[in-house]
Amino acid sequence: MIKNSVYLVMVLLLFSCNKKEESIGPTFDVTFNLKLKDQFGTILPFQRGTKLELASAKDTTVYYFQSNKLELKNVKSEVYNVIISKPGFATYKIFSLLAYMHFWGSNLPIELSEPCTIPLESASVSAIGANYVLTLKQRDDLIEYPSTIVYYNLNHPADSMHYFYFYTYGFSESTNQQTYSLDAFKNAHRLSSGDIVYLAVYNYSNSTMIYEDAILNKTIFPTINISSKIADLSFVIP
Repeated sequence: MIKNSVYLVMVLLLFSCNKKEESIGPTFDVTFNLKLKDQFGTILPFQRGTKLELASAKDTTVYYFQSNKLELKNVKSEVYNVIISKPGFATYKIFSLLAYMHFWGSNLPIELSEPCTIPLESASVSAIGANYVLTLKQRDDLIEYPSTIVYYNLNHPADSMHYFYFYTYGFSESTNQQTYSLDAFKNAHRLSSGDIVYLAVYNYSNSTMIYEDAILNKTIFPTINISSKIADLSFVIP
């Protein structure tokens, strides 16, 4: 499922990079369906205060959710970016709304989650035979925490989030290791024997909030817990 999410994000980025955005008529309607979640994925009751900013090259119009559904009617067909925010929750952005609607339709699900505050206890990585093994440890009372993210920075020590990334799920005290094929990793990233792979590991919540920032040209993880980072992990491609 997460691989499909990454694929969808990549496709959306391709759409958003088009200079000419496909028009669906002089005006359009769009509905935003809001869910608020805590950092563990629990759906929260509706709360007022969620703001939606609809920004074109000319101006920005601000709307507020009065319920879980926000309907916009007869919106002029222009290139819009959307920012959805609420105090205490991570901010989500949509670049090139019409391109996004071309993929998702006019009835858009939106999830806002609390930022992740959960730390990792430890992380390690090693190359073993034809595989590399990543071992993570969560707090004992959070052994089923929703997700952990690993960034691969192949050129510098793992202190940035601009390069390759991978998602991991389902770590627990009994299954806290994940094994990956070195050959597959080498082929995907054009690595050679002797190359050093640097890793940084972070906790985050709610993968549905991941988006591609068309201005910064990078993947954004709004709910990531930067302070949970465990860096200085590396292994040598045999």
